[in-house]
Amino acid sequence: MDQDSVYTGIEKRRMPIEDQNKIRKNWVYLKSNLRNHVDLIKDSFFANFVIDITDKEKIEETEKEDKNAALEQLLDKLIRYGSFEKFINCLKENGFVDVVKKLCEGENEEVVVKTGNGE
Repeated sequence: MDQDSVYTGIEKRRMPIEDQNKIRKNWVYLKSNLRNHVDLIKDSFFANFVIDITDKEKIEETEKEDKNAALEQLLDKLIRYGSFEKFINCLKENGFVDVVKKLCEGENEEVVVKTGNGE
């Protein structure tokens, strides 16, 4: 872990490929369903150590001009050094249960909605 990661509490390592694929397969769906909620998602990512303050500030600047681009930045950061489980929890905390179900299709949906993972 690099020094910045220790300081911010963020481990900057890529999400496992199977979780990346869940996001990539649902990229258009995520953009259309979360586009108007960038602020909620951004704040939740920040509070859950998915992004750091620098990322948050950059996304806020982008959001002023283009919500689509800001959401893409968030999703890109998530794939680069996020946790799928944290993403699912952020979505659940903000009431996006349908998005959680879509991302977790094929898993035990009842368990996913309650716990954030398929276990």
